[in-house]
Amino acid sequence: MTDPTPPARPSLDLAGRTRRAIRRLRDALADYRRLLERQALRDRPWEEDFLHWAWDGDSWQLHGHHVPPPGRRLSVTSEGWCPALPTTQTPDRPTVRGPVGDQ
Repeated sequence: MTDPTPPARPSLDLAGRTRRAIRRLRDALADYRRLLERQALRDRPWEEDFLHWAWDGDSWQLHGHHVPPPGRRLSVTSEGWCPALPTTQTPDRPTVRGPVGDQ
C-alpha cells in the first residue's frame, strides 16, 4: 500500500533540525549558567548568613541573619537555590541535592 502523506520538504526538515539544535544549545547554556551560579555561592559560604529568599520545594522561605552590605549580590541563584538547604527544588526543575555535608 502506498503512503498517503507526501514526503517532507528538505528545507522544513533543516529548519526544524536547526530550531531543535538552537533549543538544545540554549538549554545547555542555561544549565551551565545555573552550575556557575551555584559554584560561585559555594565559593562564598559566609554569604549564607545574609538575608535572602530561597525556594525549599514548596514555598519561598526567608533565610539568613544579617542584612547584606549595600551593593552586595544575592546569596541564592536566579532560581532560588540556596546552599544552606539540604534539599531544594526550583519551581521548574527536578529536586537538587545541596552540598555533601548537608545531606
